[in-house]
Amino acid sequence: MSMRVIRAIGAVVLAVTLGSAGIVATAGPAHACSCVDLALEDYGEDVAVAFTGRQIDRVVFDDIIDNGVVLLFEVATVYKGEVGSRVEVRTHAQSSACGTDFDMAGIAGVAAFMWRDELHVSQCGSAVSPAELEAVFGEGSPPDETIAVATTSAGGGDGLARVAVIGAGLVVAMLGVAGVSMIVSAPKDRRPTS
Repeated sequence: MSMRVIRAIGAVVLAVTLGSAGIVATAGPAHACSCVDLALEDYGEDVAVAFTGRQIDRVVFDDIIDNGVVLLFEVATVYKGEVGSRVEVRTHAQSSACGTDFDMAGIAGVAAFMWRDELHVSQCGSAVSPAELEAVFGEGSPPDETIAVATTSAGGGDGLARVAVIGAGLVVAMLGVAGVSMIVSAPKDRRPTS
């Protein structure tokens, strides 16, 4: 095989490797949050838990993985599901992935869904007015004081996936360095050309 062919193959391998490294290194939500505008009565049957309450804490466990933020609420009234006086719900850290936050100072209406075996809220239909909760689910009741705060894990199995993605990125980057090294150190073709 001639050196030109070897160098061309090396250049293609290098371009693919560096392109792949760029994709792996910048992995994450690549979309802006886009929600279908629905009324609570249209999706109320899919809601796992609905309540009014005040957000009293926000803890970011991971700003990249899905559901990397825990919001802690002090519950005032329960409209659907079984909830104690305090409940944790998860959301995404980035607003571009529809992550949300509630006003820490006032009472909010919350419609939480089950996602990955955790209560989840987002910009898409989770913040509702207390009046809308009552109109859809009927008169609320006080929280069940016998239910302890359901705590969620700080990341679950997503940490292993993150390590795997970082490891794959490092392998791709090392292959890229090896490709550059091969091209640079290849002997020059010094035959005269006609």
